[in-house]
Amino acid sequence: YLVSTFDFQILVEITGTSQTPREIKNMVVLSTAITTKTGKVLVSRQFVNITRLNAEGLLATFPKLIDAGTHQHTFIETDSVRYLYHPMEDLYVLLVTSKNSNIVEDLETLSVMSIMVSDYCRVVDEENVLDSAFELIFAFDEIVALGYKENVTPDQVRTFTAMESREEIAFEMEQRQREQEVREINKRKRKELERERKERERLGLKGPSYAGNTSSPSYSSGRPGSYANNSSNTGSQGNYSNNIPTSRITEPQRDTFQGQGLSLKPTSQGNSYMENLAREEALPERPVESQSKQMSSPVEINAVERLSASFDADGNFRGMQVKGEVSVVVASEAYNRVSIQLNPFTKLNYKNHPFINKDIFYDNHSITLSDDVAYPVGNTIVVLKWGQIFRDDMNVPLNIETWPTVGNNGIARVTVNYELGNIEELLNVVITIPVHSRSEPVFTHEANAQFDPRDSVIDWAIPVIDPDNSTGSLTFEVELYDGNPDTSWLFPIHVNFFSRNLFSKIMVNSVLDSNEEPIDFTNENVLLVEKYAFENI
Repeated sequence: YLVSTFDFQILVEITGTSQTPREIKNMVVLSTAITTKTGKVLVSRQFVNITRLNAEGLLATFPKLIDAGTHQHTFIETDSVRYLYHPMEDLYVLLVTSKNSNIVEDLETLSVMSIMVSDYCRVVDEENVLDSAFELIFAFDEIVALGYKENVTPDQVRTFTAMESREEIAFEMEQRQREQEVREINKRKRKELERERKERERLGLKGPSYAGNTSSPSYSSGRPGSYANNSSNTGSQGNYSNNIPTSRITEPQRDTFQGQGLSLKPTSQGNSYMENLAREEALPERPVESQSKQMSSPVEINAVERLSASFDADGNFRGMQVKGEVSVVVASEAYNRVSIQLNPFTKLNYKNHPFINKDIFYDNHSITLSDDVAYPVGNTIVVLKWGQIFRDDMNVPLNIETWPTVGNNGIARVTVNYELGNIEELLNVVITIPVHSRSEPVFTHEANAQFDPRDSVIDWAIPVIDPDNSTGSLTFEVELYDGNPDTSWLFPIHVNFFSRNLFSKIMVNSVLDSNEEPIDFTNENVLLVEKYAFENI
C-alpha cells in the first residue's frame, strides 16, 4: 500500500502526529460524534492522538458535505477521510474513519452506537443527549478501543457499563428506611412539643418547654445492615435519663426567667453563650456522654445476617449460605463492663471476640468480657460471628418461577411468580428481571414494576411479603431484538430484600451491668441479601 507525499501530509494534519504512513494506515476509527443537522456538536469522542483543532475541523466539514448534494447512501468520502452517519430524529450519529478502513465493519460499529444512543435517550433530542453525555462516551469506549471495533454486542455493552453494586443498592434501601423512621419520630416529637406548649399556655407558664424523657433515635455507625427503630427490650423497664447521677443535673431556676431577651454579656465567671442560654431558658445541664453520642438506651446491640443463595433458571435450589455477627456499643463508661445474655442456640459455626470469656460463653451463652477489658464508649465492636451452610431448600425464604413463551411474531410473553418460603416476613423486595428489548415492555395488569431502558431490566417492587401476601405474579410482553425463541436472555434474575427475622434465631434475653443488675438496652435484628440469583447455568 503506497501513500503519496501529499496524502501523507493530509493524514499528518488530521491526526496531529508525525507517525509513519504504515502506522497511520493501521488507524481505522478516528472519531465519533453526535451532531445536529446544523452542524452543532453535542458529544464527540476521539480514539487517536488528534488535536482539538483538527477534530473540530473534521466535524465542521461534515454538514457542508451533506448540504452539497443529495446522497442515497449513509457515507461520504473526501480525499483523506470517510464519514459514516446515521440520521436519528433531528440528529446524526457520525463516525469518522480513514479511507482504507473496512466499511462493512464500520457500518456495524455505527449500528451498535446508534442502538446505545436509543437506549440512553428515551427521546433522541439535544437535551437528552447532553444529559446522557458521559454514559454515551463510556458506551462508545466499550465499542471502539484505540481505533478498532471491539467484538461486542449491545447486551455486552450494557453489562460492561452497568457497574451495578448490590451492596450499594442494599445500603440505599437501608438509608431510605432509616430516613423514613427519623421522619416519623420527628413528626411525633413535634406533636408532643406542640401539645406541651399549648398546655403551658393554658396554665399561664412562661418560657419554652422540653420533654424530659425524649431522646433521639439511635443508629450504629452507618454500616450496611445497621437499623434501629427503638424497639427496646428492657430489663428493668426504666428510662435511661433516670440512670444519670443526680449530681450531674441542676434544678432549673424558673423564677429568674422574666420573659426578657437573651443576654449576650459575658459573666464574671467566664460562662459561654450556651451556658447563658441554658440558664435563661431554664434548661437542666445535660450529661457529657449524651452530648457526644445520642443514644436511646445505655447499650445498643445489633445482630446482622447476610444471605447468599443461588438457583437455576427453573428455580431449583443450588446452595445457600448465611453469615452473621453481633455488635455492641455502649453510651458511657458506667456500662463498659456489661454482660449480654443470649438465648440458647445450636448448629452454629460461631467465633467470638478474643476478649470474650469463652468458658462463660460456652456454659450459658453469655457474652462477658475477660478481666481488665472494657468496651470503648461510643464505638461499635463486633463480639460474635457465625456461619451456616444450607444444603437443601427447606429454609429458602423466597421461591421464584418464570414461564416465558416466545411467539412467531417475535413477541415474548413472560410470567414471573413468587411464593414466600420459610420466613415470617420480607420487606422492600425488589425483583430485577432482564429483558431483551429496546422497546418498553407491556404489562398485562397493574403492578408496581418499572422498566429501566438504560439497563434493559424490569424492577418489580413488593413492599411486604408475609403470610397475608405470600404469593404474587407479574406478566408482561416484550418485543425481542431478533425474535430468537431462546429465553436465556431472561437470566440472571436478581432479588434484593431485608427482614427482621434471622436464620440463627439468636435473641438477646437480658443485659446486666457490672453489679449484675438488669439495665435497659436496644436490640435490632436484620437480614440482608448479598446475592440472591436465579441463573441460567
